[in-house]
Amino acid sequence: MREFTLDEARRLIDKMRIRYGKKFTDQWAAVEEADLEQAMIEDFSGLTSQQIENGYNRMLQEPWPPCVQDFKIWCLQGSHWLTENEAWQQALAYEKSGQTISISRHVLKTLKEFKKGFDELNPRAESQSKAFKDMYVRIVSNAKLMGDVQSFTDPVGALKAPKDDVRRTTTCPPELMAQMKGINKSSKAGRA
Repeated sequence: MREFTLDEARRLIDKMRIRYGKKFTDQWAAVEEADLEQAMIEDFSGLTSQQIENGYNRMLQEPWPPCVQDFKIWCLQGSHWLTENEAWQQALAYEKSGQTISISRHVLKTLKEFKKGFDELNPRAESQSKAFKDMYVRIVSNAKLMGDVQSFTDPVGALKAPKDDVRRTTTCPPELMAQMKGINKSSKAGRA
């Protein structure tokens, strides 16, 4: 089993500091650097050099610094790309969720292109499925040629229902209402 060394942990922390700056500092402010290094050594030991490289490559695509577990997931995901069937299913789930779940950025790009020709996704329409899958294959092929890696959108929290308004409404007393009307009349008269 390959051991993830202290030097590798320090290099990774340095790369994250350079890449993410204040975001990294804020995220790890409450954690001693030695504790972070130890967590990385424990979690990343056993990963191959190529898997660690997968994590570095994914880090180049992500706007926020990963926690230790997310970085490990990135390492293990590698350069796996969704198949066109997986992409179609992910697009359907995304639309069904009201566009609130995390999906592949390439699926999202395909979906946007797809919607230029179709108003909505119909899971039962074979022609739509084929068109989407063909677009996805083309977009992923171009992305691979450009050296891009699979990355995912951030999930958007579903809108929460507002709490019942417990405020009571009261009517304005007639004498106060008359004063308010008088204020409006006098301010309009002053402008004329």
